[in-house]
Amino acid sequence: MKLAALPADVGQLRAVEEFLLSGNQLTSLPAEIARLDQLRIFALDGNKFAALPPEIGGLSALKELELSGNQLASLPPEFGQLKSLEVLKLSNNKLAVFPTEISGLGSLRVLQIENNQLKTFPTGLGGLVMLQELRASNNQIEQLPAEIGGLTALKLLHLSHNQLTSLPGEFGKLAALEELHAEDNKLASLPEEIAGLKALKLARLRNNRLAALPKGTGGLMALVEFDAAANALIALPNEIGKLDKLEKLHLDSNQLPTLPAGIGDLKRLKLLRLLNNQLTSLPAEFGKLEALEELHANDNKIGTLPEEISGLKALKQLQLGANRLTALPKGIGDLKALAELNANSNSLNALPGEIGRLEMLKDFDLSRNQLTALPPEIGGLKALSTLDLADNKLTALPMELGKLQILQTLKLDGNPLTVPPPDVVAQGTQAVLQYLRKLGEDPPRR
Repeated sequence: MKLAALPADVGQLRAVEEFLLSGNQLTSLPAEIARLDQLRIFALDGNKFAALPPEIGGLSALKELELSGNQLASLPPEFGQLKSLEVLKLSNNKLAVFPTEISGLGSLRVLQIENNQLKTFPTGLGGLVMLQELRASNNQIEQLPAEIGGLTALKLLHLSHNQLTSLPGEFGKLAALEELHAEDNKLASLPEEIAGLKALKLARLRNNRLAALPKGTGGLMALVEFDAAANALIALPNEIGKLDKLEKLHLDSNQLPTLPAGIGDLKRLKLLRLLNNQLTSLPAEFGKLEALEELHANDNKIGTLPEEISGLKALKQLQLGANRLTALPKGIGDLKALAELNANSNSLNALPGEIGRLEMLKDFDLSRNQLTALPPEIGGLKALSTLDLADNKLTALPMELGKLQILQTLKLDGNPLTVPPPDVVAQGTQAVLQYLRKLGEDPPRR
């Protein structure tokens, strides 16, 4: 049974410290609520409050107030009397104006105000010097006041799904900030002062309008993951190579035609997403990415790969589909950790024999190329379980392919094969492998 109202004698609960009323049908609080001067935690989320009584300001011991999921459009002035409040949750209400009363809550550590209708923050926001977590995603915020630089204790900032077009230079004063979430805004630039975010570990900026990154990006020395996907980037600063703790870099769906040589200095980089750009090549310095495990470069205009790619000793996944490759470098055979190689939808007409040295390779996609033959060394791919050769120009498969003992899926449709003959191909993978093994035992006479 859900409560629709609280009786006036609730004020007699003078000793109560925790009052949990979440998920009821409450629309108001009795004035007597102010008598609960020992109350520390008050949960009113998931009710139907459109307003709060001024008496709420009398809860002098209150440290945590949960008001999410109501219908609040404003807060009473007396709210500013809650000087002990440390956690305030106001998400999923109808707040169109940031309550100025909050600015005086000097003890506040956590403020959650997502999914409202806010357009601005008050200049008094900078007075929340103890604030460590600010969640304000899914509003209509168009700009941040310069005073935001006063939030020197802030560690977590969520501003995604707003209308921000820029960040003030004072943003760089957030020296304690560890996570910045500003996806799905209208940011066209970042201030050079961003270099001041010395503690920043995670920056999510995807789905904005950034055409460039400031040189100050190189000052984010603690950065572990940087997501600038789905912007309008046409270049990267060479200073990006200074991010020596960076492990994940998301740059997909931009307009990058080249990469700076400095990218090779990212010694800890494990994941690099470059798909859907305008890249025509990769720099030779790429081979210095000795920790790289995943490279996603699909949907570009890459015509050649540097021989230095052989230096990617930790690479496990290489995605090169939908490019303009006509050949793979011999150095690809040195990628001893490679387990997945996707080179579909290119213009490959041959494979280097060194491909057979990829003893860890499990999935190999060569579909939609111009291959007329496979090298016999392909029989060295001992771990291969899936091989996609569909839509090439193969007329014969090498008998060495029959050595692949754990191959489960072999796709051959769209090739003019005569060896094996079409009736064998129609029987599936195991029939093809058996045919090739028999061919190897009893090769045709010349």
